[in-house]
Amino acid sequence: MELTFLLEDNYSGHDKEEFLTINDQNELEKFFGKINRTRKPGLPIPEVDFKKEMVIVWCGGNKDASKLRLSVKNTTDQILFLKKERMTISNLKGAVITPFVMYKLPKTHKVVKFK
Repeated sequence: MELTFLLEDNYSGHDKEEFLTINDQNELEKFFGKINRTRKPGLPIPEVDFKKEMVIVWCGGNKDASKLRLSVKNTTDQILFLKKERMTISNLKGAVITPFVMYKLPKTHKVVKFK
């Protein structure tokens, strides 16, 4: 199973770490409504074919400046394990941000877990 990177930014609007699985356009628009409410212009909503794909979002919470990355760690018949990685952004060291990263992957009925 392959993750396809869609978008990352330093403001998610989520102060606590949170993982979102988005399965339809309405959920995706709701997420972007929250992060775009203070932006003019807002971030564009990526195109996703929800008949074939789903979206995974990792909101990193209120942390020191870091980039977030997800990768497929392993998969079983029922579970898809994703590996979380944080990389410090040296030019923003000391800044407090609420980053997020967004990926799409083929629609699956497996439970998605993060390690």
